[in-house]
Amino acid sequence: MKPLHIEVLDFLRPSRPAVLDSTRRTWVGLDAFFFADRASLEKFRRAPLRYVKKLSDPITLERFHPTPQSPRVTFKGRPYYFVSQDTWKKFQAYPDSFSQRHGM
Repeated sequence: MKPLHIEVLDFLRPSRPAVLDSTRRTWVGLDAFFFADRASLEKFRRAPLRYVKKLSDPITLERFHPTPQSPRVTFKGRPYYFVSQDTWKKFQAYPDSFSQRHGM
């Protein structure tokens, strides 16, 4: 990222640069979030809906604002939120097919 002059900032505290490795990253569905330290990472993990504005539905890839009432499932330790019960049901039927972005 440095050669491209792209700076990734801590998701909770954008005044600090994020560390770009797996120890400072978490996923919510198909969306990745990076942090400067473990404290920010853990704070986010405890209540991600408190901080995110939009997430991607793993079936339609539609960006939407999740709420506590949004359909949700944890698959392989990762939380996924859905725009509707229909997309939640599709994911439940074939979770391995939809748990990773394709074509990226």
